[in-house]
Order: sequence, then structure tokens, then C-alpha cells
Amino acid sequence: MNLLRACIVGSGPAGFYTAKKLMKSYPKVKVDMFESLPVPFGLVRYGVAPDHQKVINVENTFREIALDKRFSFYGNVTIGNNIYKNNIANYISIDELKKMYHTIVFCIGANGDKKLNIPGENLNNVYTSRNFINWYNGLPVGLMNNKSFSFDNKEDIKSIKNVCIIGQGNVALDCARMLISPTNLLNSTDITDNSLNILKQLDLKKINIIGRRGPFQAQFSVGEVREIFKLNTSNIIINQNDLIANNEHIEYERRIKRLMKVFNDYSKNTDTNNYNNKTDLELCFFKRPVEILPCNNDKDKVGYLKLEKMALCDTKNIIATGEYETISCDLLISSVGYKVNSIDGLPKIIKDNCIPNDNSKIIFTDVNEQGNHFNNGLYACGWFRRGPSGVILTNIEEANLTVNRILNDIDNGIIDLTLNINYQNDKHV
Repeated sequence: MNLLRACIVGSGPAGFYTAKKLMKSYPKVKVDMFESLPVPFGLVRYGVAPDHQKVINVENTFREIALDKRFSFYGNVTIGNNIYKNNIANYISIDELKKMYHTIVFCIGANGDKKLNIPGENLNNVYTSRNFINWYNGLPVGLMNNKSFSFDNKEDIKSIKNVCIIGQGNVALDCARMLISPTNLLNSTDITDNSLNILKQLDLKKINIIGRRGPFQAQFSVGEVREIFKLNTSNIIINQNDLIANNEHIEYERRIKRLMKVFNDYSKNTDTNNYNNKTDLELCFFKRPVEILPCNNDKDKVGYLKLEKMALCDTKNIIATGEYETISCDLLISSVGYKVNSIDGLPKIIKDNCIPNDNSKIIFTDVNEQGNHFNNGLYACGWFRRGPSGVILTNIEEANLTVNRILNDIDNGIIDLTLNINYQNDKHV
């Protein structure tokens, strides 16, 4: 068996599960993992809410993988035109990597954010969910790929009364939960001291979680919804009329049925006459943001959000009604999805929000000497391969698929392990 020198770019779940599968399936392998951040674990470290400790504990599995003598980790290294290139001297091009490894697996995730593309998106106190998550998880400001979440002073913090979160997925719920969770519950988590101190000073009146589709089309998981509802730190507001806007002839999947039961149970308890001093948390369905407006005394800061009412015309599609409303908004967090960015040396991300690939093997549009569209030895896994979807454990099955594709290419002679590569004394140059 010839030695396989494998490079994994990215140290999140996809990267570590790929390393685990490689070392298990091909004993004579040397795996080098490169990460643009100084530390490993990717979204597990900087993307999971700190109060989800069971999810974060997957880091223990990754540490066991890293202890294998065949594994090496190199942090603070930028590959291609990664978003952190400007601030890091340790830069390696993909062409250089190809000279040092038989195979390279890109597990770099989705480094960009989808935009709302509406007027006012550049106002102060308008952020993406990534901004907010990076802030409470302590990502160093110099490594953030866009503006950092921050408040200038205590007066600025106290002025935040109404929060609008745009999105109908679990990330939107994470952001809302972090804003209304009792800070004594967060004390035992990995949240930064600075973030916790600011959250303690917040005195919120209302949080609106806004989506243009209805509850039957929302991507919330049942567990995440129950978690935030059971905090008992907010008055839950759900319009019961939204809960009957569906096609009665469609048999919905189990998740949706369970989700609707939770919504119905809480919507029946809505009684504005009995509200206490808790923060109001409203799930606003069938509303589309059309413009972010400045506040009255500061034209550079968000003050209001203009929404258009939408209506369901079948089980999936919605139409605009032309009816509008404007609500107060002192802080806006956009959670409408992540974007996979292109990097130098690989095909451009043109469609599907993922790298062009055939069962994990990266596809190039130019035809090589073998007469096909593959650049031998380059593969993808995780969000970079499939787009930003799924959960952490989704990467286990996908890593298996990716590694099996690599092994198949080795067996078929597509990857030549007898190739003399530029690697000296088992240490990275």
C-alpha cells in the first residue's frame, strides 16, 4: 500500500469527519488540515449557540481524531482567496497545495451572507445573523468578514426596545433566544463576558421574528420552537388566522404537524389583557420586508421596518397583496441564509450555492488530458459541496461518500500515489 498524502481545507464538522473516515479506511495516510482561523472546529466553535452545550460537545470527538499520529493541524493559514487573506501572512495557493498532496478535500463551508437587497440595509444597527453569532461566540473582530456587531455605549444599549429578526429557520430562533434568555442561565456557557454584560443591560419590549411565508412553510424545528417558548421569559404572540392558511387537501409531513400543534397550543394562550412585563415575542408570518427606515433623530440608524402583507395562493407559493405596515425597529438581524463564495484555483460558484461537483469530485469546465471535466485529486465536502443546509451529523454520511469517491479513484488509478510530490521529512514546508 502506497502512502496517501491528503490535505483537508477547513476544520469544521465536514473536515473532521472526512479525516476520521480517511484514517479508518486507508491506514497508510497522512492527513494535514488547514484552517484560516487560529483554532479548529469551525461552526461548532463559532456558529452554535453557547447554550446548546450538547451540540458543542461534538468537539470532544474531533479532539480524539486530532490525536491520531497521522493527523496534523495548521491554523492561521489562508488557502486561495479566502476571506481572511488580507490579514494573514500564511497564504498558500491551490496550485502550491496540488504539488504537495495526492488529494485535497475542501470543507470550507459558506463564508458569505445572503442579503435582503432592500433600501436601508446599510443603516447602523442592521446586522446579519452571522454578525450577531460571531459576537456572542467571541470570534476575534479582525477575523470577521463583514461589520462586527457592537454597541457604542450604555445609552445605545438602553435604546434598543424593538428587535426585528428576518428569517424562518433555527438560526433566527437562536438569535431571539440569546436575546431573551435569562442571563443567569448563560453564565455557565461559553458566551463571552463582554456579550453577557451587554445582554444583561438590554431591556427589550418586543422581538418580531418575520417571514414572508406561513407557518406550514417555515423551516423551524419543533425542538427549537419548544425551547424558546418554554423559557417563559416572553409573551408569545401568534396570529391564529395564520395557522389556518393552508391547503386542507395536502397531507403534511410529521415535522409540520408537530410544529403546528405547538403553534396552536401557544396561540390559544394569547391574551393581551393579561400580559405582564415580559418581552413580547411575535412570530410574524406572511410579511415581507420592503424597506428599512431610519429613526427620527438619527438618519444613520434604523428606526422602522416597512412590511408588505403576503398571501398563500397554493401549498408553496405566495403573492404580494399591496398592503403595507410600518413597525418600530431599533435593531434588525437578517437571517435569510448563507452564501458559498468562490476561491481562486477552483470553479466559480455560479448556481446551486455550492461548488460544481460530481459526487464530491470538483468539476472544472475545461477538459483535461484524459478527456473529462475533472481536475484529479480535488474534492468537496460539507456546505461547500451541497450548499448551506443540514445539521452537524449530516456531514458524517457525506464524509463517507466523499472518502469512498477518493478510494474509488485510487483503485481505478485516477489518483496516482506513486507521484513524486514536494513534501520533505513529513513536515509541512
